[in-house]
Amino acid sequence: MIKRLLLAFVPVVLFLLVSTTILSLSLMDIKYTFETVLIGTGLDYLVDETYSMVWLFYGSSNIAFVVIYIISLMVFKRVSKKY
Repeated sequence: MIKRLLLAFVPVVLFLLVSTTILSLSLMDIKYTFETVLIGTGLDYLVDETYSMVWLFYGSSNIAFVVIYIISLMVFKRVSKKY
């Protein structure tokens, strides 16, 4: 039972780990490339909006992945019971 649970949720954990790493690297790139240039200018609002959009995309993509993954597990379980 525990082995089945581990096999079922390892892809979710790996996806979340990889997407968090990519997001962290992207935010570091934004922070060190654009934030220092934009702070104090008329485009200062772009920094906050960029962070908000990145976190919104990150959260929604992770939620979508988990939902699709759980639905596919349920469908696979139901199909395998029929045969």
